[in-house]
Amino acid sequence: MNSSNYNQTHQDLLLQRQLMKQIDYNKLKSSSIQFGTNNNTFNQSFNSLNKRNHIQRIKISKSLGQLWSNQVRNKNLQNDELANYQKDNHREIDIDLVQRLRCAERRDSDTQIFDLVEKIFHQL
Repeated sequence: MNSSNYNQTHQDLLLQRQLMKQIDYNKLKSSSIQFGTNNNTFNQSFNSLNKRNHIQRIKISKSLGQLWSNQVRNKNLQNDELANYQKDNHREIDIDLVQRLRCAERRDSDTQIFDLVEKIFHQL
């Protein structure tokens, strides 16, 4: 590498650092800095990323909820047995939530499953 290439690379790095210090990342989120051809490009991709994360959370919660309710179902627990299971495991689980979760699973309602699973896991 000759000295002119080195100097140019060094200047590029210094300029890049200065620019990085000037960028306000909160402004990036509100898309006040242009990305691509459109002011909203960053904001749109940011929003779609949030939607994908939310959908992923629903899928994860749904599968966790199904695992949990399958665990209860596999034990063939009735209401009084579930109470004993709770005492043995030191857990308070609202039986109504479990029944509502099972109904939501039958209807395959993602948002209901997501909400119910969150409530159940807060009780565990």
